[in-house]
Amino acid sequence: MQDPVKNKDELYALVKDLLSEEEFDDEIEKRYKEYDDLLDKETIALLIVDERGRNELDWKNISELKENEEVMIQLKVANIGNLKSFNKKNGRQGHVINIDVVDDTGKCRLTLWDKDVELVKNKTIKKGSTVKLIDGFVRKTKFGIEIGKGRCGMLIID
Repeated sequence: MQDPVKNKDELYALVKDLLSEEEFDDEIEKRYKEYDDLLDKETIALLIVDERGRNELDWKNISELKENEEVMIQLKVANIGNLKSFNKKNGRQGHVINIDVVDDTGKCRLTLWDKDVELVKNKTIKKGSTVKLIDGFVRKTKFGIEIGKGRCGMLIID
């Protein structure tokens, strides 16, 4: 799959009537530090463009998902499963929670692991929440289509 993230200059062109280039760059730098360098600057630029309603990138619907695909998708939380704990190979305790999510085209499962489980525990994610997943990875399981956060993935909760 082609990388959905445009370069910073292409993204700035989408909001140049709303922000000066200096303001855009300053906001990218500020967030880069806030995210402890976990997101690259193009992804942060994408978030800034998206927040201003100017994102023209390829957001997927559930009905369009294909196995082994990396996607950007917006979902609504329909139901939250029970927290499950397990022992990892390294002897540490792991945690997983499955969330039923929907959009106008269907339903699937969003799986959160370890530190992302905290988003449910602290009620940042709850029934009715809207979740945007950037760099999600699609798998087909015995439960149907399942989406998880990719290696560089990010969850944005509205």
